[in-house]
Amino acid sequence: QFENVAVPRLHPEDADRVLVAVLATGPNFNTNFASLGLPVPVFGRGDAATVHVPGSDALGIVVDAGSAVKSVKVGQAVILDSWTGRNIIRGYETHDGFNAQFAVVDEERALAVPDELKSQSPERMAAMLLTYGTAYRAVVERLAVAPGDSVLLMGGGKGTSFAGAQIAKALGARVILMGSNAALGRALIERGIADAFIDRRRIPESAFGVIPADLSADQWREKTASFREIVLAANHGQPVDRIFEH
Repeated sequence: QFENVAVPRLHPEDADRVLVAVLATGPNFNTNFASLGLPVPVFGRGDAATVHVPGSDALGIVVDAGSAVKSVKVGQAVILDSWTGRNIIRGYETHDGFNAQFAVVDEERALAVPDELKSQSPERMAAMLLTYGTAYRAVVERLAVAPGDSVLLMGGGKGTSFAGAQIAKALGARVILMGSNAALGRALIERGIADAFIDRRRIPESAFGVIPADLSADQWREKTASFREIVLAANHGQPVDRIFEH
């Protein structure tokens, strides 16, 4: 059921926080997960919340600021960062998401819109940060992609894999996408965002999924040979250096 929630306000203890009027929010698949209670229910995870406000991406205008806030000011447009902790995503793993008229966020989570993006629409900017943040964290921080690396991106160039492909190309990598939309793959190659595309529909479904406990190593190699062969073919016969499976 739908319910109204109280408008958040700043209190004396919120000296380093800002109140933001939300102009646009970005869709993200974790809202689907939250609605379905997958992979785990959003309630009963450490707090007593009975109402879940989804939404992990947003852009808005600062309408109030705590006394210690220095980096943004009232009236400024800000992109909201939903990563409230290193591994906690606001609006999914917390109940105070951004699909609301107002939101209170820590100063460091309200990012002033840079000059380079001011010509973009609120909708574009609102839908950016969680997707690109996820891709950056994987490609730059975890995989440490370097010039000349070959990177296989599962996802075929939509959402997070699109962002990952852009970041990997900017780092000088060879980008190989695997997905089911060949037309999209060709378009991204033409735009210089990818170097090769693998149509996953050419790989038998048996090559994917959970590995049965009673499957021997030799049986697994035989079952997944088609996957390795098509990846090698897309990378000039060489194994890829990095894999981004988000």
